[in-house]
Amino acid sequence: MGGDFKFHCFNREGEVCIFIQVDYQRFGAHRRDVFDADWNRTNIRIDIENSEIPAPRPECFDEMIHLAKLTAKQFSYIRVDFYQVEGRVYFGELTFTPGAGLCHLMPLSAEKEWGSYFKD
Repeated sequence: MGGDFKFHCFNREGEVCIFIQVDYQRFGAHRRDVFDADWNRTNIRIDIENSEIPAPRPECFDEMIHLAKLTAKQFSYIRVDFYQVEGRVYFGELTFTPGAGLCHLMPLSAEKEWGSYFKD
């Protein structure tokens, strides 16, 4: 499976907590899921509805999470994006302000949880 995977990485004193955003059909019936670091789909929504059927765990997931953790060690928060194409991992981008900081995280408990990961 190919795909675009966005790793939201929170680093609090060396402990990195990761949530993975997966978008589907960006130019059609756009849906989005958020998974935890064990690839369990969460109830978190970022602006739009979740997919009816969640994506399977990517073939290169272990490599992507390892690279995301290495990158995240330098920052309190960063989103690290990867693409998986034909069984290979490609770097996409880094951002400190996804959606220019204007995205809505739902439910409210998710906003509180993600906010609690910030140390500074």
